[in-house]
Amino acid sequence: PHLTPWLALFVAPQCRRRGVGRRLIEALAREAKRLGVSEIYLGTDHPAYYARCGAEFFEQASDTLCIMRLPLAGATERSKST
Repeated sequence: PHLTPWLALFVAPQCRRRGVGRRLIEALAREAKRLGVSEIYLGTDHPAYYARCGAEFFEQASDTLCIMRLPLAGATERSKST
């Protein structure tokens, strides 16, 4: 609960290895930056894939689940006083 927002992504098996996941991550990152989000968190059992997309290790949640942080370069945090 202390880490927000979260990235949730699923690519159907027949669509994998075609760049679909990377394009979805890039589109989500663009929209998040536009909204003033400076970082996104995600849980994965495939950290190497997300590292290639720019995510950084954040913490090991369990034996198989890794929490990663995707910094959004150039994002300006939106004011919370609105």
